[in-house]
Amino acid sequence: MPRPGSGGSEVYFGTTAPLSPSNGDFWYDNSSTGVLNFRREGSWLAVAVATADFNTLSNAVSVLSNNVSVLSQAVSVISQAQSAVSQALSVLSNSVSVLSQAVSVLSQSVSVLSNSVSVLSQAVSVLSQAHSALSQAVSALSVTHDTLSQAHSVLSNIVSVISAGLGGVQLKVVAGTQLISALVTTAISGMSAVLAAGATYQIDGNIIYNMSVAGGVIFNISGTTSAPTGAARMQAATLVAGGSLSAREWANQQGFPWVCSVSPTTVSIFTVKLDAVVKTSAAFTLQAFALLSGAGTDLNIRIGSYLRAFKIA
Repeated sequence: MPRPGSGGSEVYFGTTAPLSPSNGDFWYDNSSTGVLNFRREGSWLAVAVATADFNTLSNAVSVLSNNVSVLSQAVSVISQAQSAVSQALSVLSNSVSVLSQAVSVLSQSVSVLSNSVSVLSQAVSVLSQAHSALSQAVSALSVTHDTLSQAHSVLSNIVSVISAGLGGVQLKVVAGTQLISALVTTAISGMSAVLAAGATYQIDGNIIYNMSVAGGVIFNISGTTSAPTGAARMQAATLVAGGSLSAREWANQQGFPWVCSVSPTTVSIFTVKLDAVVKTSAAFTLQAFALLSGAGTDLNIRIGSYLRAFKIA
């Protein structure tokens, strides 16, 4: 096994001579003889060396060889570190390039934003002018509103004077279909009005109905005691083509109740209209009623039926 020597010489260790030695090489025969040989002019010359001294030399050579190996590894580590630094510099260079491009894009974006701000500023200026014009228009409308408000106040006073003399309108409407099946006089829910004493009222109404089986029915408008005086008319009609009934128109100058008796011959939808003018002597409650005049003829009072009382004097 060769080990590096000084001045280009090789030192061999083994029990047999090296195959391709050079002049100046050493060969230590580490067999039982323990002879150190020197290569000169193509021949090996035995060198008498103490075994202890040779071992010292051999150890020194071994340490030198280890040092060379450590140095070689250190050089390799330094080379790898240099390569890593080179790669890091390359990555940093790429990052700088990317950052430069990003800065360029940002610069363009800032330029676009600046243009947008300029356009927005112009739009704000236009809006400001429009706001000024709108403010002037609102001011003009305010003046108009004040004028209308004064006119409304005058009209309100006039209406108050009229209302004091005439009173309001009472409108009672049937909000849901009502079924009447008993053969007794039954109040129609929602169709009533309270009349004040010593007043004149215009009364009108409309009862919309149909029957499950054709048959007779009587409608009447009556109320509490002290009935008012006046005239009324009740007239029956059909709301569906082809429907027919036996109708009665009834007028009365004095008493109550006002009655309309009808006999539908079909199950179509019909109506009974009321028109009257009355004068009360005492407070009076007006109420609409219905009475079946035949068995098995269920009566449906339909949504939209109403009774209205308007004080006119």
